[in-house]
Amino acid sequence: MSEHLAAEQARAREAHERLAEATAAHAAELERIRQDTQERITAAEAQRDSAIQAAESEKDAAIRAADTRAAQAETRAHEEIEQARAEARDLVQAAEDARDRALADAEQRRQEAQEVGQRAATAEARAEDARAETTRAREDAARELERVRATAAEELDRLRTDTAREREELRELLDDRARVLTEARDEQRQRAERAERDLDAARADLDRIRQEPGTAGTPGQPRRRRGSQPGESG
Repeated sequence: MSEHLAAEQARAREAHERLAEATAAHAAELERIRQDTQERITAAEAQRDSAIQAAESEKDAAIRAADTRAAQAETRAHEEIEQARAEARDLVQAAEDARDRALADAEQRRQEAQEVGQRAATAEARAEDARAETTRAREDAARELERVRATAAEELDRLRTDTAREREELRELLDDRARVLTEARDEQRQRAERAERDLDAARADLDRIRQEPGTAGTPGQPRRRRGSQPGESG
């Protein structure tokens, strides 16, 4: 009978150890998810200047993937914890039944059965502590995930604001350059028009001088300036 009780208690301890391992694995998975999410946000910030839109898309995808992994990990951990709890309850119940049978078999085994009951109570207290720790770990993970989400949302809003400001500054710069180019083009057009008018005037003066009597066909005679009288010297 003592060997049976010892076996039952060993199974109870093994179930509690599996519960602790599942709790630790759940906490490690949540920490890995938090680190993975932080790394993705950092990578999105590093790529902000070169590809803002691509960084936003990558960040959104990272957040969605982290949410999905967190939900899956929480579901798996919850299932494992529930299974461990059920096994622990069965083992504790079996231990209590064995204790009762031992008390009924002989009074001299009362002390031993009482000690078994105390060990079972200790195991139950440890299981309760493990459940409480699991609950705290889940709450901490949920708060951390919410903080990461809020940080990502704030960064996304800031990136959008910076993008809008940079676009506005670029638009103003392009408008200024277009205005300067327009003014330069207009000035060049005006200069060309003036040069063309001056050229036309010079050609007209040249034609008029050539058509004046006594000018064409008299080589060596100085050309009379426009508006001067005969006999006047230059």
